[in-house]
Amino acid sequence: MPGEYHNGGIWPFIYGFYVAALVAAKKFKLAEKKLLILTKIIKVSGTGKTEFGFNEWIIAR
Repeated sequence: MPGEYHNGGIWPFIYGFYVAALVAAKKFKLAEKKLLILTKIIKVSGTGKTEFGFNEWIIAR
């Protein structure tokens, strides 16, 4: 049904490319900061105690 599929699971993957690009650009401090933020978000999302997270299937209405 329209509005019932959202590929939210792709965003951590894409964000990982951003971190990798920062490393390639030798911006190590910023890459570390962004990687730690990503890790924290994934951990919190995985607890099931949030309204939303990195889920493959959600109702987007």
